[in-house]
This record gives sequence, C-alpha cells and structure tokens, in this order.
Amino acid sequence: MYENYQRLLFSRRDRVLTITMHRPDARNAADMRMHNELSRVFREVAKDLDTAVVVLTGAGQAFSAGGDVISMREKINDRSLWVQTVNEAREIFYGMLDLEKPIIARVNGHASGLGATLAVYSDIVVAVEGAKFADPHVKVGLVAGDGGALMWPMLIGFQKAKEYLFLGDQITAKEAERLAIALPQASLTPRWPSSPTGSPPARARRSAGPSSPSTCLCGSSPCRPWRWALAWRRCHK
Repeated sequence: MYENYQRLLFSRRDRVLTITMHRPDARNAADMRMHNELSRVFREVAKDLDTAVVVLTGAGQAFSAGGDVISMREKINDRSLWVQTVNEAREIFYGMLDLEKPIIARVNGHASGLGATLAVYSDIVVAVEGAKFADPHVKVGLVAGDGGALMWPMLIGFQKAKEYLFLGDQITAKEAERLAIALPQASLTPRWPSSPTGSPPARARRSAGPSSPSTCLCGSSPCRPWRWALAWRRCHK
C-alpha cells in the first residue's frame, strides 16, 4: 500500500503503523518529494484497515527541521511550484485533522517550522529530553506558516502563542510539558503488566478492531473538540 513512498518509511507492529520521515542527513527537512508524500499519506492511512494507531517520527537525531531551504528557493522562482506547495500544505493538515485514528508524534529531536506543526497537529506528542520545538518563520521574514498560527493559540492560548510565533523562540521538552504540548518519552512505555511480551492482551487488541470505537482513544472527533471547531471553520468560510 505504501510502496511508492521514498521519503517516508513504514513499519508495523500489530495495528500500530510507524511513519518515519527519512532524510537524516538533512535533519528530515521536507524537500518537494517529502512534502508531496506527507500530503498524501494520511488519506491513505485512513483507508488502511490494518492500522488503528499511527506513530509519526523522524530518522536520526531530529524529528524534522521543517522546510528544505533549497526547495524553498526553487519555489520562489517558480510560482506554479509555490501554489502546489500551498495546496499540499493544506492537504497535509486536513489529512491529519480528518484522520479518525490517533496520531502519536514521537519527537526524537528538534522539531522546527513544519516539523513543529506536524507535532502539534498530532493527538499525542511524546518528546525526548533534548527535543526542542520552534516556529521560526519570523526569523526569515515570514509569518508563521504551515497551520501553526491556527493550532498554537488553541493549545497554549493566544498570548503565549504570540510570544513564540512573533519571536520564533525555541521551547524545550520540559517547557513543552509544562505548557501541555508534549509528554515525556517515558509516557510511551507500554502499560500491560499482565502481558509478558509488553504488548496489549488479545482482548485489548480486539477492542481496537475496525468495528469497535477504537479511535475513541483520543482519536475520533468526539474526543477532539478542537477538530469540531476546525471542521466548522472549514464549512463556514
């Protein structure tokens, strides 16, 4: 199902699908290929009956450094590429918002720009101790893009969001936990004491079947009131 992807790697454990952004030499910055793949992948996951939970992470030492600078320069010189990028960006986040399966962002390092927005649009964010979040668009003369200007205020309030988006300052993993943006990495440890393998018991796995309300593990619209707000906004433009 995911054979045509080059910048995203896929692995599966039971019904948990891990998607890894794979440009480690570029700190997983999204070039045109990765950006296009991100715009498609969440729609495909929605059709994947073997997946109940998605884990999004990055290869190497970073989650994602955001947009690839070389690709950005090419888009500035070619307006058709810029328009394509805008449409893809919209589809990335609508795809995440519409996905009725929980998305866990495992932030294994710095998450900047697009990377930070991918994290905060996820349902649960788990960050390693050295991770940092930032939306530094302002430092290159741009307003906060990638949907961050919408999501940050909903998560941490308008005043705090304006501080970080207007200044482009970094947020440490500890500060992100204090602001209720992220959980510490230990929160991702399996909690199935009765299972010697550390995996969910069969009964729990069955409860996450396609015929059950599996996505209510903070994964369906009823568990995400902010998704209702965004859906209303889309319908009343």
